[in-house]
Amino acid sequence: MKKLLFVLSIAGFLVARTQCNAAEISSSFDRTFIGNYHYVDQNGRFGDFELFKRREDGRIAYCIEPGVSFSSSEYQGAYGLTNQELANRVGITEKQLQRISLIAYFAYGYGDHNNSEWIVAAQAKIWDILGRQYQFTSRNSSANPWAYVIPTPPEIQEKMDALDRFITMYNTLPPISGSELVIPVGETYSLATNPLSFYQIQGNHPEVSLVGNVLSISPKEESETTVTLKQNLDIYSSPFIVYYRNDSQNLFLTGNIPNRELSFSYKAVTGKAEIIKLDKDTNSCFSSSGKVMGDAIYGLYKTDGTLVQKVTVSNCKGTAEHLTVGEYYWQEIEAPYGYLLDTQKYYFNLKYHDILNTSVTQVYDEEDIKKIIIHKEYLKENETLMPEEGIKFEIIDKNLDQIVATLVTDENGLASTMLHYGTYLIRQVSGTSGYQFIEEQEFVVNEDSQNEMTYSFVNKPYLKDIKVLKKDNSLKNPILQAGIQFKLYDTINKKYICRNEECTFETNEYGELIITDLYYSTYRLEEIDQNFNGYLWNQEPLEFIVDENSSDEILLEFFNQPVQGAIEIYKTTEEGTPLQDVVFQIFAKEDIYQNQVLLYHKDELVAEIVTDKDGKATLIGLPLGTYVVKELRPLDGYEIDTNSYDIVLQYENNVTPVVYGNLNLVNYKVPETKKNRSWIPFHILFLGLGYFIYEKRYFYL
Repeated sequence: MKKLLFVLSIAGFLVARTQCNAAEISSSFDRTFIGNYHYVDQNGRFGDFELFKRREDGRIAYCIEPGVSFSSSEYQGAYGLTNQELANRVGITEKQLQRISLIAYFAYGYGDHNNSEWIVAAQAKIWDILGRQYQFTSRNSSANPWAYVIPTPPEIQEKMDALDRFITMYNTLPPISGSELVIPVGETYSLATNPLSFYQIQGNHPEVSLVGNVLSISPKEESETTVTLKQNLDIYSSPFIVYYRNDSQNLFLTGNIPNRELSFSYKAVTGKAEIIKLDKDTNSCFSSSGKVMGDAIYGLYKTDGTLVQKVTVSNCKGTAEHLTVGEYYWQEIEAPYGYLLDTQKYYFNLKYHDILNTSVTQVYDEEDIKKIIIHKEYLKENETLMPEEGIKFEIIDKNLDQIVATLVTDENGLASTMLHYGTYLIRQVSGTSGYQFIEEQEFVVNEDSQNEMTYSFVNKPYLKDIKVLKKDNSLKNPILQAGIQFKLYDTINKKYICRNEECTFETNEYGELIITDLYYSTYRLEEIDQNFNGYLWNQEPLEFIVDENSSDEILLEFFNQPVQGAIEIYKTTEEGTPLQDVVFQIFAKEDIYQNQVLLYHKDELVAEIVTDKDGKATLIGLPLGTYVVKELRPLDGYEIDTNSYDIVLQYENNVTPVVYGNLNLVNYKVPETKKNRSWIPFHILFLGLGYFIYEKRYFYL
């Protein structure tokens, strides 16, 4: 009946829009009733919540003059004035207008706020601001308007609360405003707060990013920078407009709201480290003969062995500047004349909050000796350097092309020998399976050589990658879902492979899982117990081997069984007796997909099913989705059920293989009197009744 009322109502509206000047506009509006939600106010006025749309573009408007009737005639509107001037035009306060403009902006049309519940919630909030006393009702009653008062519907209250949160976020200034930050170069400063999601960066600041509600600053070089952020709340083509008419209720048309700005500054800085080198015996910068120690060269390294810079230690002091936060170590590259090369690593840590404090390391040198030491290490899977025992090296006299010594490393990865002057090669003869040998190393022993020289070697492992493809076990096509988690277990070393704290790996948006740099071993890929839309947990691990026979990228397929749906219909008489041979049709209410493959079009007939002797009809093996059940043919002697029934088959969890949708339906016997009943044409009865309701029912906002 409300559809008829709507048709009759809009027939009298005229579409018109005339722009008078920069601050005035003429428009007409269409009104429809949101029939799911009803109200009654303190004066006994009752009706359905209403939806107003400007005819020219369909933009939403709200009632801001409660209790006054609506006229379909042309309205005069104003915009581009001060808020106080606009508020005066419609008889409300500036504060009320400001609050209403925010409610309307964040309601229908903002983000995914696209159903009529947002319109009802916004109208209710506006009434609250304007002081209207009203209550929701489950239906309208002219005899007793308060007879069906109900609490605010939960879905409406939820959206009213959400509007309050959005407005609070809009009015809340992020805590970074006016800040002066000190950020080490190479580090990232992050701030996460909801109000930031309304802002965007002004100007070109490649080191600053704002994604959602997270602001990140990652300076690459020393600098002093000021950044301005501005709210980005311009989803409409114009600002809001107030409409007024003497013989009709005033309206508020949604539109853009003012965007706020904030600024902050940051200084990107680097650190400094000093190394002081002294004679071990004199504990000073002088040797035992009283001479000043000569220059030394030290390497400043990151803990992974990456050389950052070389520093000359002159007069026992060297300085490294422009350092970023992190752990480092000093190691001597070239010793002063007459001194042994110091092979020790001297670690220090430049911390974020101490970046401006110079780190000072003191080391010592001792006299030269004539000895060569080989220090052998290998890189374990956790990036730890471990000494390698039992590794054989040959020392070859390059001029004679003869092996002069064979060395085998001990449990500390060390081996040594005494050598005469000459030019030599170090050649690795044996090593741990799965690791590369070092390249031949040439060195010279002469009068300028240290008496003890250490050569450190690290064997790099042969590494392989795996690529796991998630697939639908039914359709055999890729499951394009990100975030599906796995664990990888090394069955030989009896440990999980950990690249993060949780020791987990996740698929990307293409349903692919790529794990790089795996050592030789036997592995077991395990899917973690988790819900991911539409599929069962595959509890069977996938075992595979990585060795010298494996390809550089091993391709694995991991299948998951899709969850299926089933529909069960029970048909009985009103006394509960099962009815056999009742025919139903099952239609797709929407386009139904499985793993992005379209299986049924919207309104497509999926199947016809018939009840058995127990009154039961079942359809199994359905993809998840929403279906419509319609009775096609009842049992003879019974009236057909003309209703349509929606059944939603939706994913429950990863261990439920089948989800059921059940219907318990009743057929009634055909009354004997129907055979001789005279019928009034339906359209005449419908139109007459519609006119009666239209004439007797009044609506107010």
